[in-house]
Amino acid sequence: MAVKSWLAKIKQECLEILFPASCVNCGQEGKWLCAKCFNLLSQILKFYCPACQQLQKVNHQCLAKPINYLDGLWFLGNYSQPIWQNIIASFKYNFIQEVADLLGQKFKPLLLANDFSFKNFIVVPVPLHPKRYLWRTFNQAYNLAINFFEPSQVQKVLQRQRYTKPQAQLKHRSRFGNITKAFVLVKAVDLVGRDILLIDDVYTTGSTMQECAKVLKQAGVGKVFGLVLAKG
Repeated sequence: MAVKSWLAKIKQECLEILFPASCVNCGQEGKWLCAKCFNLLSQILKFYCPACQQLQKVNHQCLAKPINYLDGLWFLGNYSQPIWQNIIASFKYNFIQEVADLLGQKFKPLLLANDFSFKNFIVVPVPLHPKRYLWRTFNQAYNLAINFFEPSQVQKVLQRQRYTKPQAQLKHRSRFGNITKAFVLVKAVDLVGRDILLIDDVYTTGSTMQECAKVLKQAGVGKVFGLVLAKG
């Protein structure tokens, strides 16, 4: 074990020499998120109602009636802000996993202190299709989940059974059809009556989270909420 640890340390040091870290937002060398940009991230947790499509209080009783499987969404920032676009791009396209550790340092205390306690939720990262996982080598939603919450709270109860086009490449009206029947419940999982917190990086039309929530509701879960870095 000591030899493996030593080799891992040497590998990391070599990578840092060959590919030194620079801030994913401003480019300053030294860290993947410099102190200035780290402090730009506001520690405010906002709650959004997908049914009435408005910011609301957590105990909001929505009178809107559209079919809606997601009971609510927490988000940390707005996707219109360049810093959030750069952070999310660093995950998805530049494969910088270390950013999840920095975001955990920033936001885990905020999530633990939230009045609407997350401790009773099963935390479920939105899954990747195996083909995309092989390309990226990690699931950014899972990395966020284990940095924001205790790893024992995180469960992979959903799997992606159908490969789909990236949602970001589609017009909004095409995204719901693209993601339909893409997810299934992992076999032999009993979630009846449990409350679920879905984790993903960004929420735009809500099609991905709505489809995940639909599968979970059909399995008999209680409430299904979402938590993302940024809302579009």
